[in-house]
Amino acid sequence: MRTASPPEEASLTRALSFLSFCMRVLASVGGLYTSIVVKYTDNIMKGFSAAAAIVLSTVASVMLFGLQITLTFAVGTLLVCVSIYLYGLPRQDTTSIQQGETASKERVSGV
Repeated sequence: MRTASPPEEASLTRALSFLSFCMRVLASVGGLYTSIVVKYTDNIMKGFSAAAAIVLSTVASVMLFGLQITLTFAVGTLLVCVSIYLYGLPRQDTTSIQQGETASKERVSGV
């Protein structure tokens, strides 16, 4: 007959390996980074930074672990990159009417 071994002592660090510790630290740093982005920019930029982080982590996963990228993910990545580029472009002045538009409006109203 076997005797039961005493139960292990419950502790927060019992199952904490070095890799899981590093993952927790990186997640905490990511949270601090997100709070800084929200404090100094707007919510749209927070969304873009989160999307960029997903793209960068995927690139790292491809290089380090050989992850296979699907066509859907590639199209999504392209859309994220284009949207970040378009958001960063300088704002165009749309309040003034250009000379060519005024002449065409006069012709339409004269009909």
